[in-house]
Amino acid sequence: MRRVLRKRKSVTPKKRRLSKLDHYRAVVRYKALEQGWQTRQIFRYICQLGFNGGETIVKQYVRQIRPKPARRPALRFETEPGVQGQVDLSPYKLDLGGVLTDVVCFSFVLAFSRWRFFYFVLHADHFTVMLGHRLAFEELGGVPGRVLYDRMKQVVVAVVDDEPILQDDFARLVAHYGFKVVVLEAGYKEGKGKVEKPFQDVETFLEHNTFHSLDDLNAKVFAWRRDELHLTPHRTTDEKPADRLLRERPFLLDLPLEAFRCEERARAHTGKHFHVERLGRFYSVPPQYADRWVTRCVLNGRLWVELAGEVISEHALRDDEERKFITLPEHEAAFREMGPRKKGTRKTFVAMGPAAQRFAEGLERLHGGASTYQMTQILKLVSRIGQRRVLDALRYATGYEAFSHTAVNRIARVRRLGATTGAVEAAAHAPRQHGDGRDESFALSAENTAAQTPELSDSTENTLQRSLGDYETLLRHKAMDSKPEDEDGQ
Repeated sequence: MRRVLRKRKSVTPKKRRLSKLDHYRAVVRYKALEQGWQTRQIFRYICQLGFNGGETIVKQYVRQIRPKPARRPALRFETEPGVQGQVDLSPYKLDLGGVLTDVVCFSFVLAFSRWRFFYFVLHADHFTVMLGHRLAFEELGGVPGRVLYDRMKQVVVAVVDDEPILQDDFARLVAHYGFKVVVLEAGYKEGKGKVEKPFQDVETFLEHNTFHSLDDLNAKVFAWRRDELHLTPHRTTDEKPADRLLRERPFLLDLPLEAFRCEERARAHTGKHFHVERLGRFYSVPPQYADRWVTRCVLNGRLWVELAGEVISEHALRDDEERKFITLPEHEAAFREMGPRKKGTRKTFVAMGPAAQRFAEGLERLHGGASTYQMTQILKLVSRIGQRRVLDALRYATGYEAFSHTAVNRIARVRRLGATTGAVEAAAHAPRQHGDGRDESFALSAENTAAQTPELSDSTENTLQRSLGDYETLLRHKAMDSKPEDEDGQ
């Protein structure tokens, strides 16, 4: 016993090693407890004061001194089929084709079946959030009765008396699909655990795969959901989401007949430089559409330009500082080919397609050297009403051998009004006065109109030589709307 006691007396306590943080503990305690700073802010601050240690010991000390918040109680619940969906967003930084890119994952989950939809976008504005909803509903084939959100700014502007005030464009989407928006209390993430938990699976998937582009990322995510995620029994339900979806789908709301247009749309002017502006950058359109009012559409990193409902140009949005004007090579080539020379005008004209090629040959046979003027006038018509309608008029005019820009203009107008074949024939054959007083008349060609009009006899052909006054009378008898077109052909 004495030997043991002597041995205990001989043992000297070890001295505590000094820590690099010792001289800064008071500062850390004040910033963490009194001012509520985050650990990274505290670390940067004490580094400016001379601290040369690591961030880990700062985190450990803050964790020791900061009181642990009480966890809010959460009640687990299950919903009936078709009743509820949940939506959330999560940002990531991914290597896409060797470029470190910030992306955002849109997540939609059906509460009953645990069917999950993920879609990655470059910017999480309200237009791309609406796009995520539309794609999820279309793939699902229906819409749940309610959709649960936190107070994301893309959806909710404010909450007044427990009633959410929705962002204007998002309110259009809600009215289009007919579901009800449910907004959680601020900070109550436990209320939408069904959409929060799947992000862990997303992070695991991203860590074990490589992606070349945003489209490649979304394609691989789609295959992963289809072949693995929805065929694996869920941890809570012990059933495959694909099987539960079959039971849930009959309870979903039906999709509207028309798809929702969720892109940003704005009226823009192309100017003499045939570009449209967005956020200080200018994107090209074909040069024949210079100095025109068009519709500029933007969605998910893509910009396109519409004229009279026809897409005339498409671009990927650029954010580099070097280039202010983004001109597509084909637009620059078309501009260089345009000019007063006959060769350039004809090349631009026939580039519209085979119908323009056949009409150009007819113009040259009938008008000779004046055919360049005719082509120029038709190209101006293209810039006003769009290439699609002009090509349609060219096919009819070629069939009726009505080789003039005035005939093409009349046919395009009549076709827009939904006229009958007889009215189109009358428009093609309305006589034009030449400078020497001669009337220009045209005969029908059966070569290119067999699929559109029946074969005509000689007597019928003669009746088609109507005056312009007779043609106007015919239109009035058809009770057609004669409202003039605007510059865009609307």
